[in-house]
Amino acid sequence: MEGVAGCHAPPRITEAEFHEPARLVDLMPAAAADDDRERHGQIDGTFHRAVFKASRNRLAQHSWATPRVATTTFVTRPIGGRSLGVLPERHMLAGGRATP
Repeated sequence: MEGVAGCHAPPRITEAEFHEPARLVDLMPAAAADDDRERHGQIDGTFHRAVFKASRNRLAQHSWATPRVATTTFVTRPIGGRSLGVLPERHMLAGGRATP
């Protein structure tokens, strides 16, 4: 559902919503550098809520609102061996702020 929201958000995002996801991504590296998993998780969750809201896709929004789905990244990321520092870059690529 994250991919659906990511595809639907860009053409539907309002001017008022536009800068919030980028602002949140910009906060992630400091939390990662401090290894502050709680703060990083809060920022990441807020980022996703903003993208899902901007998607205007009710199914995607409902999916993200389900606690089990919202915690998947936070729980599976350490198991997969990914550092917190990887997530901001992935979010910027998905949001079109960087090129692969």
